[in-house]
Amino acid sequence: EKHDKMIGRPVSMHAMRGISAHSNGFQTCRALHVLQLLLGSVEAPGGFRFKPPYPKPPHAHP
Repeated sequence: EKHDKMIGRPVSMHAMRGISAHSNGFQTCRALHVLQLLLGSVEAPGGFRFKPPYPKPPHAHP
């Protein structure tokens, strides 16, 4: 079920070193992911995906 008042398309976020480097970075990332769940942007077009639709290529070893 989606939020009735959401306008626009769902977006995803990627927390790299910027947010994660702070002392409360884990809680910030968790809050952003919970917000995505509440807005219904998980597994939606343009939103967060749990699993990519294609397999990763094997690593080349010398």
